[in-house]
Amino acid sequence: MLTRLSDRTRAPRFWWFPEEAQVAIEPRDLQKLHRECSETIRRTSLILLGLCIFSLVSLGATDESLLGLGKTIKPPFANTEISFLAFLYLVPVILVATALYLHVFVGKWIYYSSTGLQADKKLLTIFNIDETVPRFFSGVLFYWQVVLVLFVLTWKALPRPDAPHFVILSCAVTAGFIFLRIRRQPGASRHWNRLLWVALAADIALFLYAASVITYGGKLLLTRNLYLYGAKLQNVDLRRFQMRDADMREAKLSGASLIGAELSGANLSGADLTGANLIRAGLNAANLRGANLTSAYLSRANSTGANLRGSNLSRAYLSGADLSKADLRGANLSGADLREANVRSAYLSRANLTKADLRGINLSGADLSGADLSGANLSRAIVNKANLSGANLREANLSGAILTNSDLRYAAVDILGLCRAREMKAVELNSDHKAAVNQNCPSLLTE
Repeated sequence: MLTRLSDRTRAPRFWWFPEEAQVAIEPRDLQKLHRECSETIRRTSLILLGLCIFSLVSLGATDESLLGLGKTIKPPFANTEISFLAFLYLVPVILVATALYLHVFVGKWIYYSSTGLQADKKLLTIFNIDETVPRFFSGVLFYWQVVLVLFVLTWKALPRPDAPHFVILSCAVTAGFIFLRIRRQPGASRHWNRLLWVALAADIALFLYAASVITYGGKLLLTRNLYLYGAKLQNVDLRRFQMRDADMREAKLSGASLIGAELSGANLSGADLTGANLIRAGLNAANLRGANLTSAYLSRANSTGANLRGSNLSRAYLSGADLSKADLRGANLSGADLREANVRSAYLSRANLTKADLRGINLSGADLSGADLSGANLSRAIVNKANLSGANLREANLSGAILTNSDLRYAAVDILGLCRAREMKAVELNSDHKAAVNQNCPSLLTE
């Protein structure tokens, strides 16, 4: 069986190791054909090189263009401008078509060259010089420049929702070029084929992985960080884009749709997110320091460990959101809707929570020292082991709230409002407040 498989004259090995061509052409005619073929290859390869360079330069456009905004491109072969998104889809078609045309003549050139035509009879081009450096550059021109451009294009498109399709396209074209290189490898260089087979196997594995992502859903693990510093993205639909660790400082995102968007680790400091829709968005460890989130929709968003220090969340909708361990020091949450939100162990010192809806909120272990909670609705809130020292709780609704083990020293409170709480075991109070509570609702302080 091994002997059968190693026989280059039989399938499958003769598919990529074809027998040397037996050419029966007159020397003068052969020289003419070889020169004509070489000239066509020279012109086509220069056109292909120009297209590849133009594509690489154009792919240097800002990431804002990936969203269908900003830059338009004027192809060298058309007297019209196209969008950057159209360019992303058009480039692979043009490059692959040009490369296929080129390789029709490369195959004929190899066929004519197999006769041992003397060097002085050949057209003087880089691919007709049988030396190491020219052979290397010829290989790049014929086989690898298109592959390089397609992988740069795929890298550029990785944050897009259709990124797996670009991966599949690049892998399919690369597999074709690798197989062609193996098939045409000169006998003296066939020791490189082992490396090419390994590259082909890795390429096929990546192809199958991208295909499985499309077929069965999920997210592509291959990613890159978007750079959208100061980008103008008002009212843009960004729901399916990959924005993990993106740089979106000072970005204008008012009214943008970011429903379910993955923004973990993203830098949104100073960004304008007024009225933006961030429902179910992933904001774990995101930096939103100083951001404007007025009237933004953050219901059920996951903002664990997010930096919202000094941000403006007035009238924002945060019901059911997870803000555990988030930094909200000095943030403006006046009039915000935080019903049933998880704010465990968050930092809210000196935060403005006036008239905020905090019904059913979990503030266990949170630092609310010096926070303004005047007029806030804390009915059924869980405020176990929270630090409320120096906080303003005047006119706050504490009906049914649980304040076990919390620190209320130096807090400004209404005693009658405090008595509406459900439980205040082991609460730390000023002596005058404690006396007033013992007088009006002593059962709340009993063990």
